[in-house]
Amino acid sequence: MGLLALVVVVLAVIATTLTNLVMIRRYSAQISTIPENIPAMPMALVLGTSNWSLNGEPSVHFQGRIQAAARLYHAGKAQRLLLSGANPSIHYNEPQRMREALLAQGVPDEALLLDYAGRRTLDSVRRARDVFGAQRLIIVSQPYHLYRALFLADADGLTAYGLAASGPALQQRWRTEWREVFARVLAVLDIYLLDTKPHFPGNAAEH
Repeated sequence: MGLLALVVVVLAVIATTLTNLVMIRRYSAQISTIPENIPAMPMALVLGTSNWSLNGEPSVHFQGRIQAAARLYHAGKAQRLLLSGANPSIHYNEPQRMREALLAQGVPDEALLLDYAGRRTLDSVRRARDVFGAQRLIIVSQPYHLYRALFLADADGLTAYGLAASGPALQQRWRTEWREVFARVLAVLDIYLLDTKPHFPGNAAEH
């Protein structure tokens, strides 16, 4: 039994490592930190996160995504910004916080679409296609997150590029990036084994 357990652990480590290496290598060329290097698209999907960090300070992840999304819009690379995130209560509303921050960055309200059902990255990407009609889009998030988001977009038949937002220093984000290692594996399982659906699938008439 001990040998079997060891074999299972070794195979799991190999599978996790290969999944991450392949995903990162496959989608690296579709990611840039410079809006001008990305083809213009009708829509950009801005993935949600809290505007506050766990220590009670403004979130660097949030600010990075807002700044990147505003740069993308003002560079004329996206006609609309789809702000997708969680909205579990009146006290926590990621799309609304993103909207407020982007208005402060000079993005007009008519350019903003809000998706309150983006509970997971899979939900945000799938709903961008099924509810908001995206076929081609730019995804805005931190680099570590974009590999998985682009994989999900590819699996959904979308043409997608990633605009990499700035984030905190490595010593402040290593836990997040470590979790992402396993989130990439789960994304592959969601697509190829579990056939996971969004929590709120929605339809094109919803918005």
